[in-house]
Amino acid sequence: MRVTDTHVVRFGAVSILRVGDTLRFDTNKAESFYVGNSAGRKTDGNDVDRQFAERLGLKFFTEAFLKGDASTR
Repeated sequence: MRVTDTHVVRFGAVSILRVGDTLRFDTNKAESFYVGNSAGRKTDGNDVDRQFAERLGLKFFTEAFLKGDASTR
């Protein structure tokens, strides 16, 4: 949804979860997960993706883990 030529409204994961709660979607956090690449590994610049998942109460996985590299969870 474009508000102006210089501002674009973006809906992220938190917005989707809040809308789901408001509309009473069945969001099963126990079976949900978040995938990101900022996991706090030596090669990562930070761990914001991991922290984000923790704040939402979701399991966190790196994209490498989902591709089969179990050492990078």
